[in-house]
Amino acid sequence: MNPAVQALLDEIARAKKRAAEKKTQQAATQQTQYGILHIDGHLQLRLPPPPPKPSKEDCCQTGCTPCILDTYAEQHRAYEKTVEALTKQFEKAQKGEEAGCEFVHPHTALPGGLLDPLRFIGIPVRRTQDYGARSRLLVLEATSNEFVLSLGEHIHLRIGCRENGWITKPFTPVMIQDSDGVVRPHVFVRLYPGNPMSRFLSDVQQGTTLMVRGPVRTIENMTRALACPGPTVLVAGGSGIAPV
Repeated sequence: MNPAVQALLDEIARAKKRAAEKKTQQAATQQTQYGILHIDGHLQLRLPPPPPKPSKEDCCQTGCTPCILDTYAEQHRAYEKTVEALTKQFEKAQKGEEAGCEFVHPHTALPGGLLDPLRFIGIPVRRTQDYGARSRLLVLEATSNEFVLSLGEHIHLRIGCRENGWITKPFTPVMIQDSDGVVRPHVFVRLYPGNPMSRFLSDVQQGTTLMVRGPVRTIENMTRALACPGPTVLVAGGSGIAPV
């Protein structure tokens, strides 16, 4: 087998494993409470785990906005603020200045559903449909409860391998009711001649596993840009531009 193909298959297998591990971790997380808790008549401080740190290889070096490393830095700052706030509350509670309370910060638990903003997760394709020679629809094997995106959020698809380099592109799925009545993510793609991502997506069939990361937010970046003094120029093109 071609070494590049084997490397891609190995990466897909790793993505599938991460998806399975995430489901297991979610089940355990749902049974765990973090914060200042009353346990056996005593106050206890149970700090949440930090967000998982991505490796340097997780950055595709293509100028994604925001980069996965930026997303991690933002979540880690939020985590540090949570730990600081909980620690101060615990100290007050020990002195009798404040009653104990349960607290779960959105960054302490794994995101709901299949998506993970800090890791690529393997999600299979349920079906495909061609619209002419240069447009294609990919329906992912996920429900609206598993694949949660808010306003201004999109996903990144990745192909390639560590040995030969990554190609990562943004796409904005649309949640539409599928033929079986279930609302699923529909990804509409435009195919361009000679484009490596287009070549890969044109060959995708039912059962193909796509490596997906998200939700990816761009609203904060746009807000910061608009807050800067002086004129602002917005340039939008390609896919993943729904926030614009």
